[in-house]
Amino acid sequence: MGLRLAMRKLRKQQLCLSDYLTAVAILCVMVRWAFAIVVGIWGNNNNLKPDHHFTATELYQREVGSKLTIADRMVYNT
Repeated sequence: MGLRLAMRKLRKQQLCLSDYLTAVAILCVMVRWAFAIVVGIWGNNNNLKPDHHFTATELYQREVGSKLTIADRMVYNT
């Protein structure tokens, strides 16, 4: 997708609607990738252990991870 946009610029062609949609698709993939990395490192509420006592930092990370999981699903659907 990036090569398509680069070739349009090199050939000095005007960008059309499909080129802008390609740029939006690239942005969505990059945002989803970033969200998935944070969720993978910090975790979310899907894998809680009932006997584990969380620290304040772990609770914060799980909360952010859960919110990013929901945002990730919205970006994926886009």
